[in-house]
Amino acid sequence: MKVNVLLTTIVCLSASLCLRAQTLEIVNENQKQVDIRVYAEGDSFTEELSERCFHIRANGKCTQYMTPQHFNGKSLYAISGETNPFTSSGTCRNLSVHRNYRVVFTDDAIGTSCVAMETTPQPH
Repeated sequence: MKVNVLLTTIVCLSASLCLRAQTLEIVNENQKQVDIRVYAEGDSFTEELSERCFHIRANGKCTQYMTPQHFNGKSLYAISGETNPFTSSGTCRNLSVHRNYRVVFTDDAIGTSCVAMETTPQPH
């Protein structure tokens, strides 16, 4: 009986977190791996800002779920990606944790570009 109550509680908590999390679909249209950095917007000199880093393979994509808890309670974040430390990185700024986005990184003449498009909510 206690195990059933515990499992039910865990499932309900997980479901409620998923309902509040917003979807960030990240697409890499580059022919090379892109190094991704997702971080809270704010003043990095006076605030401790949360950050997530990961990689996406060439022509790959991934989905992340964003909540204010990922960014120390902040509701705005930025995402940047680079394929080479010697070229410019693409950055999309002022994204809201309360909205869904599809972010595409593409190769251009001076490095990597970032384009963010708001999308409609998807069921989890």
